[in-house]
Amino acid sequence: MYRRCLYIPKLLIFLKLYIRVGLWIIMESNFINIDLENEKDIIDLEVLSDEHTGDPKQDIELWNRREEAILDDPLRYTAFGGDQFNNIMPWDKRYNIDEGVPMPSLTTEVKQWSDHHKALFELNKHMIETTGTPKIWYGLAGNHEYMDRTIDHAWMTDLFESRNIKYLGSKGWIGLQISYKGKPKRRWKLFVAHGFGGSTSLEKPLQDTKVNNYADVFLIGHFHRKFISQEIVYDYSFADKTYISKEIVLGNTGTFTNSILRGKDSWFEHRNKGLHSRPGTITISFDADNGKLSCHL
Repeated sequence: MYRRCLYIPKLLIFLKLYIRVGLWIIMESNFINIDLENEKDIIDLEVLSDEHTGDPKQDIELWNRREEAILDDPLRYTAFGGDQFNNIMPWDKRYNIDEGVPMPSLTTEVKQWSDHHKALFELNKHMIETTGTPKIWYGLAGNHEYMDRTIDHAWMTDLFESRNIKYLGSKGWIGLQISYKGKPKRRWKLFVAHGFGGSTSLEKPLQDTKVNNYADVFLIGHFHRKFISQEIVYDYSFADKTYISKEIVLGNTGTFTNSILRGKDSWFEHRNKGLHSRPGTITISFDADNGKLSCHL
């Protein structure tokens, strides 16, 4: 009996960790095929990550502007990179009554988020029904979702899939195929994750995503610092019967929230060595005609 009791604290620790990071165990994938109208068209991906709906520091003007840019450009696609909601309640250690909303509500934040993206969700549904290709490639859970013990996999799945968006978990894979007149021209693999932990280095968390993963594009959010990097890697081509070089892209997809609210005491000011960039996004460009991959802020 004594020996069995020794395992109870360890079991409780395991269950606590499972509840807190359980969504990380689930990893899904999605296949995207885009059939170009013009052979030389270039496809862009602009991920909406770390929106933090409900945060008083959210840059609403930027949020609206990027939404319109995605809606207006038929070659610009998007995805949700996690932390759709601020979801910081009074019992959360990050809550600051001076900075936050007096009576925060996740229900209110979800409605605000859903209303803001209403036109995007409608376009996504229309494109799936008419072309089979979604405007929104995937949705991820961020720490502001999965650290809430009342939010589980079923809640996140319903949030996205009721809006015709493939939910990947906290990380996952995208297989992108760009075709012309039904014939595949080029394929790319994307490894996408929300990101976790804290770091003053932008490159190390992205380099860490390459461990155990083989992709052409690696994308994370979480750190609220938009960042891009391109690297040359080498591979063997059986078609060419020689080694080849190709580019891979690593990027932090940015945020829509500012770090400090003027005249208010904020969470960011309590952090030592905290680094931040202005709100914004990055764009990954896929040029199937020339087989090129590029990115820009």
